[in-house]
Amino acid sequence: PDGHVAVVANGATIRHIDVHDEDNFMVGANLFSAALEEGLWDGKEAFDFARMMQPDTMEVVPRYTSMRMWRIYSRLAPSLDIQPHVDPLAMPFSVRVEVPVSHRTLMDMHRDHYEGTEFDMRNGALAGPFRDPNRLEGGRGQRAVRGEIPRAISIPRTSYAVVVQSRPKKLAAKLGSAGVAWYASDAPATSVFVPFYA
Repeated sequence: PDGHVAVVANGATIRHIDVHDEDNFMVGANLFSAALEEGLWDGKEAFDFARMMQPDTMEVVPRYTSMRMWRIYSRLAPSLDIQPHVDPLAMPFSVRVEVPVSHRTLMDMHRDHYEGTEFDMRNGALAGPFRDPNRLEGGRGQRAVRGEIPRAISIPRTSYAVVVQSRPKKLAAKLGSAGVAWYASDAPATSVFVPFYA
């Protein structure tokens, strides 16, 4: 909805689909028949796209998606006091934004490591003496020691981040540019967002 933000963090977020609401949904002609054919849906229960169509990763990395959703929602809609969940499907699809948001706000969110929260990745033994929020994934250590390392928004293996800033038609005509795509190569936490004008 207008004035809302939705977070899609490596997981499906669309739950129930209204095929008659063409303003908000584009539905493939074979979506329901394919779900039936693959045994993902029995045709009787409510069709829950996210629950049926994405692999269950919660056993491998329980909070892989939900932590990032929580962090963005908690920053943009603080009065809702949304709490972290293990299950990303327990999170709202979208929330109404309560704070001013600029392109710089979005850049900062791309650089986030849960700073200032109980999950702040600069703290704890894995951060080392220099408070490094980056975590190497995999290896024998993660298999030998039970536990979970939060998946930050900015991680070392990120290839790039993009923030797109559009302009109203009159301003675009005056400036000769419809907007700016801010591109950061590599991990956003250690990169610079460079403007590309459209």
